[in-house]
Amino acid sequence: MHPLDLRDNKKKGQQFSHQEANALIRGIKTLWKSAVSNGIIDASGISTRNKNSTSGDIHKAFVRTAPGETAILDCYLDTNTTGEEIVVTCEILDETALNSVVPRLEVGKLLYITYDGQNSVWRPLFPFQGSKDCESL
Repeated sequence: MHPLDLRDNKKKGQQFSHQEANALIRGIKTLWKSAVSNGIIDASGISTRNKNSTSGDIHKAFVRTAPGETAILDCYLDTNTTGEEIVVTCEILDETALNSVVPRLEVGKLLYITYDGQNSVWRPLFPFQGSKDCESL
């Protein structure tokens, strides 16, 4: 029996032997290690790809400089402080600036991004929402 083949003549309510359970656990650990080492998922469980992958895959980006009054972020690709420096173009739902959006952005903040090959830009997976501080209301 393959370690992950659960169709093995088990009926509802039947239990696995210790040997079968251990084989299943070893199979799952092997799959997890393979996926992590190949850049398919990270420890948080987010599906990502390595930096040499093609357009459309999910990557990590770390904010390199404090966000300003634009929709553009300077980031490091895949590795904080040592990754390739890239520019990420963000969508802000109410057309404010990145220095006033939620979630708040700061140097080192992790974003999940993808490469838009049609427009040759990096984009976050999710748009940002503008906000106002309570003092300014």
